Amino acid sequence: MRNCFVLGCDNAHRDNPRRAMFYIPKDPEMFEKWREALPKHRDLKVHDRVCEKHFRPSDILRNWTHTINGLTAVLPRKKPTLLPSAVPLPEEPLKRKKPAKEIRMTPVEGGGAEKQIQVIEVSVCVPGEEEEQQIEPVIEELSPVFEELYDNVYDVELPSSLWGIHRDPKRKYVAFTRFDWESGGGDEGALERTTLLIEETARIRVWHKNHLALDCDAPELLPIASLLEKIEEAISRGDNPLELNLEDI
Repeated sequence: MRNCFVLGCDNAHRDNPRRAMFYIPKDPEMFEKWREALPKHRDLKVHDRVCEKHFRPSDILRNWTHTINGLTAVLPRKKPTLLPSAVPLPEEPLKRKKPAKEIRMTPVEGGGAEKQIQVIEVSVCVPGEEEEQQIEPVIEELSPVFEELYDNVYDVELPSSLWGIHRDPKRKYVAFTRFDWESGGGDEGALERTTLLIEETARIRVWHKNHLALDCDAPELLPIASLLEKIEEAISRGDNPLELNLEDI
């Protein structure tokens, strides 16, 4: 899935789910440059990704250039890549709504007052209809976000080989499960199960050892790779019960 690090980007560009994504550089110097350039809504991690919307077009290599027998051939890359020196741009400016055009009424002699009243009546909207138009898209806003996750769930980077990915054939949910078994235990008590479940309504829940560790409704999907990494770290520390705080993700 896309999961751009910039807060709100996935939701703003849900009509373009195939935009190119780039991982955070592991080089310490470049990592620091990216960290300074990107928003500070949470700590930047090496498994985070930033989409093409936050780079200059000249920083993105989309083609291969080959010279064969004196002829230059340009072939598209399977996946775009960044120049080694590329640094993301500041957060995209929010699109501002254009101010409503001012309606100027020109006085007309002889019966002009009656015509002006007609213009005013046409320009006035019924409040109830306007509210319905504003509320209606908000109700449906979560669905495209879940659809993007469902279609691209196998692109999510898992924190270890103990994790697996599951998709409901009816597109009702996706799930990430962690299965750990101590050999020699010989019974079910030696099993450790952890499940991260995301429903079609964008409700997110996490269970660890049959204990509910997280239950929230996300207005936009969290960076799933970061959430999985946070769960893995808590399990490795031996936290029991497992407790998750969204502010740390």
